[in-house]
Amino acid sequence: MLKMESLKITPTHDYKTLARLNAPLQNLHAQLYPKVFKSHNLEATERELEQFLSQYHWFAFMATWNEEAIGYLLCFIQQRSETAFRFAQKNLYIDQIYVQESFRRKQVGRKLMDSAIELARKEGIQSLQLNHWNLNEEAGRSFEKMGFHYYNRAMQMDLPLEV
Repeated sequence: MLKMESLKITPTHDYKTLARLNAPLQNLHAQLYPKVFKSHNLEATERELEQFLSQYHWFAFMATWNEEAIGYLLCFIQQRSETAFRFAQKNLYIDQIYVQESFRRKQVGRKLMDSAIELARKEGIQSLQLNHWNLNEEAGRSFEKMGFHYYNRAMQMDLPLEV
């Protein structure tokens, strides 16, 4: 178990460190779903994260241990207007969460999620949402342990190219 006094979770706009930490996560997605995800590109990821974090509704938290960045959580406030079919909704959407492999199963992901929960409460938001890819079973198990439950399942049909 980590010495909790050495673990710090802080809000951040350090898109360069986030982009560096994103590499293993992005490359895992590219490996599992090569038709969907690109391999990590540091410069492009830095630009994208800088753009996200310049918007008022995007937030990031960094996990550091002994001042070394070991994980992050990226999220945004998602609002949907009321329609004839649905009530208005406001939730905190967890876009990305990553913890370096050597720090997993040591409550770092839980502490990152606790920071997101605290943000949601401060913003008057009563639900957090996220998705994970089916082949990333470890993520699904982790999210369930944190209290997430399945409420909607997306499906896809791949069509062959016509010749």
